[in-house]
Amino acid sequence: MDRFISAVVQEEEEKHKIQESYDVDPESRLDDAADDDSMEEEEEAHDDLIGTQRTQQVRRIERLRRQQRKVSRRKYLESVTPRLEILQNMPFFIPFATRVQIFRQFVLLDQVRRRGTADPDLWRFSMMHNHRSEMGKHKAKVHRESIFDDAFNQFYQLGEGLKEPIQISFVDKFDTVEEGIDGGGVTKEFLTSVTSEAFNSMNGLDMFIENDQHLLYPNPTAVDERKELLTQASEPEGSPYYNESVRDLLHRFEFMGRIVGKCLYEGILVDIHFAPFFLLKWALTGGLNAATKESSYRANLNDLRDLDEQLYQGLLSLKNFVGNVESFGLSFE
Repeated sequence: MDRFISAVVQEEEEKHKIQESYDVDPESRLDDAADDDSMEEEEEAHDDLIGTQRTQQVRRIERLRRQQRKVSRRKYLESVTPRLEILQNMPFFIPFATRVQIFRQFVLLDQVRRRGTADPDLWRFSMMHNHRSEMGKHKAKVHRESIFDDAFNQFYQLGEGLKEPIQISFVDKFDTVEEGIDGGGVTKEFLTSVTSEAFNSMNGLDMFIENDQHLLYPNPTAVDERKELLTQASEPEGSPYYNESVRDLLHRFEFMGRIVGKCLYEGILVDIHFAPFFLLKWALTGGLNAATKESSYRANLNDLRDLDEQLYQGLLSLKNFVGNVESFGLSFE
């Protein structure tokens, strides 16, 4: 497997170089922008409204060429990265321990590309001498009694910059900094504490809830509950504060995902157990340039088992019932 790991890592480097060459090519960037679904739909709508028949034909031909170039680039990437294709499309053929090793190698490559080094201390030294103002954005003082709120308020704006090393200082209720040097242990404690508070269904946040097996999944009514609270507070729907409050909740969901990603990026184990149906949906909607498009995965009856076991068993019995279901007098209106 060592040869397979090194080959996959090499393919990932080659893939990154090819994608960078596409990014440098203005025509390729234009193609990618024009491939957006909403833009294509808008173009098709305009075809029916403006332009002569010849103009419409030219637009359709150009759109077809863009699609062909995109397909050609994708096929080329697949041809030069066969092992990566196996890893992405048939991961169950690769032992879990091997996939972890490959993931750590991918993280190492990303760190070197972003920082120039995988050593966090060398990165901090470079930032202190060359980009002191940027370095300040990666420092934070947090209170243990409000660790998630402090983390969100100070680190959400970092975006992808959260991948870089962060420096944490815990402070007490008197804003006195706790003694200790962040050599990695404090950061690990910070990340595990944030995840523990954020995903604890008993903390009042109610952003994630548990099923009967104590597995977590996003609260499907969280946004509606926030809107209801705003309505009860006599806040007009559509007002700036109303909209900002709803956006804040969505940003907190996004930040929770970033924190989980940060833990994976840093190789920190966290005690979080997600429901399988949530993980499956999450995994199949990720990937390069996939944020604007749903995957081909669609939920089915079997996924309901992880959400509500009793409801699943009841619907399964109803599905397999050999008699006349009308005798139950059920209504699904």
